[in-house]
Amino acid sequence: MRFADLLAYADIDDLNRIALTYRCRCDGHSKNDLIQGILSRVFRDDEIAHQYADLDDDERRFVWALLAEGRSCFTLEELLAKARQAGADGSGRQCVAALLKRGWLFRGVTRSTRHGFVFPTDVKERLFRYLERDIRQAVPLAGPPEVVRDERGLLLDDLYTWLRFVAETPIRLTAEGILHRQQQHRLFQQFAVMEDPVDRASTAVSRSRSGHYPRRFAFLYDFTIYIGFVAEGEGPFGLSLTEQGERLLREGTDLDLGRELFRFWVRTTKHPIPALPQLLVFLYLACRDGWAREDDLLARLSSDVTGDLFANPASALRNEVLPMGLHLGMLVSGLASNGNRLWTFTPLGIAWVGERVGFAEQSIVWQEV
Repeated sequence: MRFADLLAYADIDDLNRIALTYRCRCDGHSKNDLIQGILSRVFRDDEIAHQYADLDDDERRFVWALLAEGRSCFTLEELLAKARQAGADGSGRQCVAALLKRGWLFRGVTRSTRHGFVFPTDVKERLFRYLERDIRQAVPLAGPPEVVRDERGLLLDDLYTWLRFVAETPIRLTAEGILHRQQQHRLFQQFAVMEDPVDRASTAVSRSRSGHYPRRFAFLYDFTIYIGFVAEGEGPFGLSLTEQGERLLREGTDLDLGRELFRFWVRTTKHPIPALPQLLVFLYLACRDGWAREDDLLARLSSDVTGDLFANPASALRNEVLPMGLHLGMLVSGLASNGNRLWTFTPLGIAWVGERVGFAEQSIVWQEV
């Protein structure tokens, strides 16, 4: 629902609270006068900027968490959980109250929302536009790069390569249940994007259950197990194609596998990086319209986006989100003549993040083998 519609349903006490926030001069006993006074101020660009600047860091992170959602209706329990995840002390009610008094949240009024709260759609749109302008000042768009790295379609190609490898190769597993290094070398040489086996003495690169493999292949391995294309069994030949995997190689599928790969990445990465949806929305606003410098992105990634939701957000962006965004075909990477690394969104990436694919779904937590 839109802001004006929700104002019409609000009681006079709520209207007076909102009017006080926006310094409206109107008759506090007249609902019509209060609504007109609020509407005359709330959507002014300088007012949006003022109200956002007046929030504390926890409240700003709470706003980012709501903006990262693809929906506009929430229960109180969901809002309080998001506020606590944003770093709010106690129950998180102060974050909810801060948005209620600004009219950025309303108590639900329809049969489907009356037990919850509504984030007005036009408020959400205005906040997006304000934050995009704010980010653009810190992350100005750059000229086109001299060298471009574009991996669109390659992860999907290598998924099929992996399935054919399982179908055609007797795969012997080690005592730890992983592919022998010689077989890993043979497989990786067939991939469109080459990787090297992980040194046994090193820490696992992937956060996945198959952390004995390099990140990109570990992700493909986990996806094919999770979606049911490959089955793990007992004995020396521990991997085999399922009927679903055989049918995929034989007949193809109506499933949008690129989208499903993105969904799976979001759901598996949200657990170690709780602020992943906010990071993706930040990138979406920063570089969906052109090339942005990586150094500028890292510098602008401030407390109002992620706070302390995980250690070193810049490192998470550089080492996880940007590389996997490239592998998934969400992002394209470029190199400028001066050596600056540049990033931009692909049309598919804009669609996936714009639609919040996987954002609201339950995280997938693997147990490492």
